Amino acid sequence: MTKPWISFTGYYDGIFDESDGYIEDPKTLQIELSDGKMLSIEVHPGDIYYFIEDKEIGCIGPHYKIKTISWQDFAIYTKSWTYQQKLLLMPMLGIKEGEQTTLEELIVNGLREVKAIRWEDYEKIRKGIVLNCLIE
Repeated sequence: MTKPWISFTGYYDGIFDESDGYIEDPKTLQIELSDGKMLSIEVHPGDIYYFIEDKEIGCIGPHYKIKTISWQDFAIYTKSWTYQQKLLLMPMLGIKEGEQTTLEELIVNGLREVKAIRWEDYEKIRKGIVLNCLIE
């Protein structure tokens, strides 16, 4: 049985021998931000690119670029989103030390909506997200 992430990302054995994991026709998730702009998340076998409108705001992969959105902008962009939807944009969120408590509440509420997560993993996931969002 093929794992869902393999067909979703376009991964196949040898993709990294042929390219750095970037494909010409990636799967793209689009969701409207609360300010009316469009967020696009392009999923490649080796990269995930984030765009607001046509402007790249970040990447998870070899060209790693995260923490590009402030807490204030994140709050504006995701105001009308569910907690679970907010988790999609979280890799681009950069927070300062004093913003940690509010982020932790958002994470816990978002994770409660994700039914596939075991209760005993919540704390590890919460800590990991907060640590990855903190700007040093």
